[in-house]
Amino acid sequence: MELLISIEEIGSVDDLRSLRAALLDAEGLRGRISLVEQPAEPGRLGPELDFLRVVLTSGAAMTGLTTTIVTWLRHRRADIEVKITRDNGDSIEISAKDLPGVDPRALRRTIENLLDKTGEDHTE
Repeated sequence: MELLISIEEIGSVDDLRSLRAALLDAEGLRGRISLVEQPAEPGRLGPELDFLRVVLTSGAAMTGLTTTIVTWLRHRRADIEVKITRDNGDSIEISAKDLPGVDPRALRRTIENLLDKTGEDHTE
């Protein structure tokens, strides 16, 4: 299963790089995360970082992804929002400002429900 992770805020390039670094340490995700760049617009120097592509191949990778995103968001400024989009177009947006009152386990279940929505077996 392929996921696209984006951040729609000023400074999102640095945030995406930071999230990628955190995800690279998660169980089952090493080598399964890539930076996806848009070609440079006329008058700009170099391409722009657009999103992260994550390929999940196991339940451990899914757990590592969800745990890492929740932990990473808890240590970010309140105005940051992460959008996770499945290869079938389903998506979820998670805002750091909403996290203080949210049970981390409930948020992990919400993300995992998005991943399990079609009933695909991603635990090869």
